[in-house]
Amino acid sequence: MEKIKKSAQYKDGKFLNYKDNYEINFFKNLPILWEFLVTDNDRKPNVELPTQNVDFSQIINAKSDELKVTWVGHSS
Repeated sequence: MEKIKKSAQYKDGKFLNYKDNYEINFFKNLPILWEFLVTDNDRKPNVELPTQNVDFSQIINAKSDELKVTWVGHSS
C-alpha cells in the first residue's frame, strides 16, 4: 500500500490511470469512421466464443493476503 500511495496516479485515496493530453484526431480516425458507415456492420465471429462462469466462492473464500482479480470483458 505504501508503494501505491507514492505513485503519481494515487490521489485522494484512489488510483487513477489516465492520460493527461488525450485528444481525438478526426483525420487519424477517418478510416475507422468510413468503415463503420459504409461497410456491413453485422460482424460476428466465425466460431462460438468460449465463456466461463465466475466462481465467486473462490473470491469470497480467498485468504486475506491473496490477490483477487476477476476480468470482465468489454462485451459482458
